[in-house]
Amino acid sequence: MRKRSFWVITFMIWLSLQLFANPGPTGKIVGRVYDASTRSPLVGANAMVLDTKYGAAADISGTFIITDVPAGTYSVGASMIGYRTQVKTSVVVEPGRSVELVFKLSESAVEIEGVTIRPDYFPKVRDAPVSERSFSSEEIQGQPGGSGDISRVVQAMPAVVSSGDQSNEIIVRGGNPNENLFLIDGVEIPYPNHFGSFLEQGGPINMLNPLLIREMDFIAGAMPARYGGRASSVMDVSLKRGLKNEFAGNIDFGMGGIGVVAEGPLPAKVGSFIGSYHKSFLGLVASWDIWGMTAVPYYDNYFGKVNISLTPSVELSALTLYGDDHIDIDAESNILESDSAYALREGHNNTSRLVSGVGLQTLYGDAGFGKLLLFGAFTHWHYDEVIEDTVPGSDPDTVFYYDNAEQSWGARYDASVRWGDAHETQAGVIASWVPFRYSMWVDPDTAYLYFYDADSNVVDSIPLEDEEGNVVIYEYDIESKAAGYKLGGYVQHKITLGRFAYLTLGARADYFSYTEKFYVSPRVGFSTEPLLAGFSFNAGYGWHYQEPPYNVLVSDTAANHYLVSRRSDHYVVGIERLLADDIKLSVEGYYKDIHNIPIPEYWTTEDPYDYSGVYVDIGEGSAKGIELFLQKRYARSWYGTLSYSLSDSRITNLRESQDMSIPADYDYRHVFTAMGGYKFEFHRYDWYQNLPGWFKYTIGSLFLSDQADLGFRFRYMGGQPYTPQEWEPSTRQWIANSDLLNSERYLDYHRLDVRWDHKFIFERWSLAWYIEVQNVYNRKNVWWYWYGEDATVDTVYQFSLFPMGGLVIEF
Repeated sequence: MRKRSFWVITFMIWLSLQLFANPGPTGKIVGRVYDASTRSPLVGANAMVLDTKYGAAADISGTFIITDVPAGTYSVGASMIGYRTQVKTSVVVEPGRSVELVFKLSESAVEIEGVTIRPDYFPKVRDAPVSERSFSSEEIQGQPGGSGDISRVVQAMPAVVSSGDQSNEIIVRGGNPNENLFLIDGVEIPYPNHFGSFLEQGGPINMLNPLLIREMDFIAGAMPARYGGRASSVMDVSLKRGLKNEFAGNIDFGMGGIGVVAEGPLPAKVGSFIGSYHKSFLGLVASWDIWGMTAVPYYDNYFGKVNISLTPSVELSALTLYGDDHIDIDAESNILESDSAYALREGHNNTSRLVSGVGLQTLYGDAGFGKLLLFGAFTHWHYDEVIEDTVPGSDPDTVFYYDNAEQSWGARYDASVRWGDAHETQAGVIASWVPFRYSMWVDPDTAYLYFYDADSNVVDSIPLEDEEGNVVIYEYDIESKAAGYKLGGYVQHKITLGRFAYLTLGARADYFSYTEKFYVSPRVGFSTEPLLAGFSFNAGYGWHYQEPPYNVLVSDTAANHYLVSRRSDHYVVGIERLLADDIKLSVEGYYKDIHNIPIPEYWTTEDPYDYSGVYVDIGEGSAKGIELFLQKRYARSWYGTLSYSLSDSRITNLRESQDMSIPADYDYRHVFTAMGGYKFEFHRYDWYQNLPGWFKYTIGSLFLSDQADLGFRFRYMGGQPYTPQEWEPSTRQWIANSDLLNSERYLDYHRLDVRWDHKFIFERWSLAWYIEVQNVYNRKNVWWYWYGEDATVDTVYQFSLFPMGGLVIEF
């Protein structure tokens, strides 16, 4: 007992010293500086912590180390003669550890005597002149309403709308779900979210831990030729490398679960590793019935990445991401009457996904670089719906199930070469093998014709027959397995015009053996340096093809096998101006012409009972709009964005014999978002340092901390179109009248989220906690309407008032 008491007292003394001491903790900033075009290191480049005395020069490998930097949040710049000075904002220096930065400097186009070249707080994706935004790790982790989910963070952009609070689906400029290309270090993740379905990419939460992300580029239109396969947008994520000279890690704990990240050098310091694991506590959240559904969700995910320097100019990298999740759904009993047949059903959903990639990058001296990438992806979905077992010992009856899988295994090679000062060429080839299988079945259901008495009570029923006298039976049974190979390639050339403008000409070609279709996509980009009144001009154009979803191709293999890929033609023009070094205003106008949309054949007829799995590629559409975006990057104290979008998106040619035009599914018309925050660095003030430790880390911690961040996000969207259902008493069914497609709109959507972050800095570790409240004023935003079998209609709402919180320990 005495021995145990001794260790307890020793631990309490150590903890008190850690909590109440004020050692003035410091950390390091470690980074790399290289040429954005060639990836060659920029020897001698200067890295400096703005508004401080701290700085360092890059060595022969382009690496710099800034030591003894007091813990805090800074802006860090990198500069070199002949290149634009670039600034990274919201750089958080943690005590006792290093933070990694990567600077990709572009050559300076204008050098005029007497003119000061402004530091670049808003570096562009070098071959994407329009509709692009970049996000740092800190911007992703701390955005109010984002929940640390990279997809929800992007939903604050003017070009992006969502399908509802319950999903982080990215829908861009009149597009549809499943049209965003999601990449991590160049490896595509076809389905990046937990609890997603094979019908869309979105889900409640992204698999990728935000603490692993270094930066992300999002392109919402006229994508460069190196991107293909998706019709609307690109989310290109660059992941952190593990630290080469020290071990570090963090533990994050929140309402979603607990996660661990570890990183450090490999044996003999030939490279580095970084890995993570996350396991959910969402089952606890579901038991509170805040999410508007009765379900018990569970998930976990694993990630690992290594980087090995084989020579100074050759690097090997490998990564793997695996996620698994399952939900037991209690028949949506929160919205259905207890005597409903659906209220007796239980659903069981299981999904798993694996993504891997191995890359080999080689520098071509100072001329350019090339990268070979081997990749693989596997996704499996299983769902079954059964009637509750009311008889002990008996097996429940299955009424619906699917068991589907998609794979992609392949290789690609990309190269970039700069020819002198005015020319840069990029080219690449890709080949992949894509097996897929779909197994879906619905319990056959006979349609009946009902007869009523004068009091509207059912007195008799007979099977419903079609025009040929056959009994109408609703059934769906697919067992299909197929595979095909994809081949593709691209080339693009960037030209500097008179050192004040840039023109990029490109094209890509793609072939899919399953549909036996070959496509060529032209791409053009143009941008200028600041000209009249400080405004620069940008423009982009391109064709973007996307194959029909695999589930559509197999739903009727004979009819759908040769469907044409949809084509989205993007036209984008815009202007932008720096109002200050860290404030940028941009205005863009766009037009999208959409062709060959696959639509169900029964949409094209007036018969409400002619459902089939046949699709036709006759759908046409368009989207047009104007977007305003104002961004203040964090440099001193505050940051924020303000955006507005006015758009009109439509679907046409649903019936070739009629001139029919309807609003697209996600035609919200007006979208407005305001997001902002203020950072408090109390540890820089003497009055805070002189506070008693017992107060600072107890009662005072609710309001004061070494670092604090108070932020908000407000989002408004106009009403989403929907198709009203009509009750048909004779068959006791709800019928979607194809003449009324998207003829009604839900109520307007709006929501306010607030977030309060605190961080306490100790000698070699830090502790941060946050509280976030989503939908602060508890707005009842409509998600959809449930049409009951008793002719009643119930409203299903999106998230109500939703408080959440968590903490992160970094060491």
